[in-house]
Amino acid sequence: MKSRITMRNAGETEVLRRVVARLQSSLNLSSDRCFLTFDQRSVNPTTAPDSGVFAYFISSSFPEIDQQPSYLKEDALIGVTAFNRSHSLDDSDRADSLIVDYDSNLLELKRRVLRALVGWNLANSADDALYVGSFVKAVRCGQPEVLAPKHGGAFFTFIDLIFSVRYYVDACSELNL
Repeated sequence: MKSRITMRNAGETEVLRRVVARLQSSLNLSSDRCFLTFDQRSVNPTTAPDSGVFAYFISSSFPEIDQQPSYLKEDALIGVTAFNRSHSLDDSDRADSLIVDYDSNLLELKRRVLRALVGWNLANSADDALYVGSFVKAVRCGQPEVLAPKHGGAFFTFIDLIFSVRYYVDACSELNL
């Protein structure tokens, strides 16, 4: 007997939870190395793990066409920041190794995030399905950045990626807080 799939509307919370679960699974990261945050700068570099990713809601828009309270399209931008830490720069005082060495490769981590999310359908689930209007799409990527340590701490390198996804929100439903 086939199991019945229940279609339901999504929201930022459910979308972010699924994005983080997908990243944890695809990148084989524990919850302390792949997590939700408010924005890309709210993570404390001095207490962050040595490497990982975090996700956050950026913004959304509501296409004017077909707006109904029980079936409202929401186009959201989701940010994912890949990061790593190192206690030293190269012998030449540059950050080459932080960017390109395989063990601490920021660009490799970026590629793995892209592979995990681009083209992924958030509605894929054995138990239920979200009303999702598109696959996850990569929108843009920032340049790699490095935060210099204070008082002999570790260098914190990171790169921000932005993804878009469309999902449907039921604005009439009761809130379950």
